[in-house]
Amino acid sequence: MFKTYKLIAFYVLLILTPFLQSCGGGGGGGSDGPMFTVSKSEIFFGAAVGGSQPASQTISGTVTNYSGVLYIFIIQTANGINAIMQPVIQGNAAIATVVAQNPAIGQGRYLDTITVLACSDSACNNQLSGSPRIISVSYVIGIVAEPSNLSFSAVAGVAPPSQTLTIYHYQGNQNWASSFLFHSGSGWMTYSPASGQTPTTVTVNVSAMPATASGSVFDVEIRFGANAGADLVTVPISYAVN
Repeated sequence: MFKTYKLIAFYVLLILTPFLQSCGGGGGGGSDGPMFTVSKSEIFFGAAVGGSQPASQTISGTVTNYSGVLYIFIIQTANGINAIMQPVIQGNAAIATVVAQNPAIGQGRYLDTITVLACSDSACNNQLSGSPRIISVSYVIGIVAEPSNLSFSAVAGVAPPSQTLTIYHYQGNQNWASSFLFHSGSGWMTYSPASGQTPTTVTVNVSAMPATASGSVFDVEIRFGANAGADLVTVPISYAVN
């Protein structure tokens, strides 16, 4: 149900054809020297499980105070990103479209990084001030709990430290509620809050167990739902008493 996030190695996605800029004097650093900026530092995609592919988003890189041949390199990971389209040059800016994967990749939260470099040479040995720029990309499909499960362990008579999980939803800020079901034992687990608006961090606590519970493993699950239960994720919790 949930994807295991695997960070793949960075790779050069594309190299733009060198293009000339004439935006004033070049050379040097500082506030009057060449400067590279990008339009955003974060991108969020969201989609319902079994829903439509989210709309593509654009990023733009802008160069000021530079007159010379400019090389732009875009490097990305590809957990939730399907592609970055060939950038379009508009004046002193290069605009690229970021396309998310189809939601068929499965319910989960996929994290990526886009690194944009602006260089004065094809080997990118000399970067302009402000380069590289890093853009964080988050793609949420459905409602997601991270981590997807919790495991506690302690000796009888001692309560283990609390643990936390975070609830995310593809609509960004969305109200959620919860319920729980003990599969063994009862009353040994509590959590807070029991409802809220995503993203929310939930703290889970388990109680110290008596000596008679030594050698036992207890199980419970918490169910987090949104949109009147249309979006649901279940977090299994185990507690081993030594």
